[in-house]
Amino acid sequence: MTFAASQSASAADLAPAEPVVYAPEFAGSFGTRYFLNTGKTRYDLYTVSGADEVSRLTYDDMTTSSIELFGKLQHSSGIYLDGFVGLGWSNDGNLQDEDFEPFITPYSSTDSDLDDNRFNYAKIDLGYDLLVRDRFSLGAFAGYFFMHERENAFGCQQTAGNPFVCGLAPIDNDVRVISFEGDWNALRLGLSGRVALTDRLSLSGDAAYLPYVKFDGSDSHWLRIGTDFAGPTPADGDGDGYQFEAKLNYAVTDHFDVGLGARYWRLQMDDGDFHFEDSALPLGAFQAQKTDITTERLGGFIDVAYRF
Repeated sequence: MTFAASQSASAADLAPAEPVVYAPEFAGSFGTRYFLNTGKTRYDLYTVSGADEVSRLTYDDMTTSSIELFGKLQHSSGIYLDGFVGLGWSNDGNLQDEDFEPFITPYSSTDSDLDDNRFNYAKIDLGYDLLVRDRFSLGAFAGYFFMHERENAFGCQQTAGNPFVCGLAPIDNDVRVISFEGDWNALRLGLSGRVALTDRLSLSGDAAYLPYVKFDGSDSHWLRIGTDFAGPTPADGDGDGYQFEAKLNYAVTDHFDVGLGARYWRLQMDDGDFHFEDSALPLGAFQAQKTDITTERLGGFIDVAYRF
């Protein structure tokens, strides 16, 4: 009996051990995305005191195509890094340029076609999953957002009856008349979430408040540079904004995903300044005038990603 027990113990010792499976500390994804959106940028120019509105320029109906690269890196502790970079272009849209009484008489409103516009942007967020369950998660993040936009307006046609501004002599659409260009830098604070609808289908999204937005840009009235202006008129100021995104994701395989989503972005600069003292001739003879600038983007996207 002693010999049999010893023999049984030796067989157990020689049996192969169960394999140990270690969960990876890091997981992530990267991919490419097509973002189709419509844009609108508007700035209102006021007097030096800010009491009265002098003019308004509205760049609208800018159908824009963008190509993005994006990625996310997630640690098993719940910390994640998420970001994207995008390059966009647009060859359509309309500029409405309004000038108000009593600074001009009568009221003037002109239309110009937009072409050769640019829309470039990037985002980076550092977040943490506060709550993780089998089928859903909720996290919070802080990050940085950058956007550069450029709009070019061609031609000029009076639509309000003022004969002195493109009324008696409209400008052809092959002549560039006005350009607007600017950089938006913003701090992002928000929440992100994900819910599994099936084993392969999930819905995710994030909502961000932009408590600090910094704008630096310029306006160029090309036909007046060299006569009324020495060059572009600089503009700057601070503001805030918000951004929303939702995405439906389908896992085609264990490593390959396709997604369909929507976005809305709004950034605004309140109580900024157009520095006519730096551009209007004679230089230094004018003062900065108050301005508000708002830019919006609304659109949908489709993407493909590799998970690891």
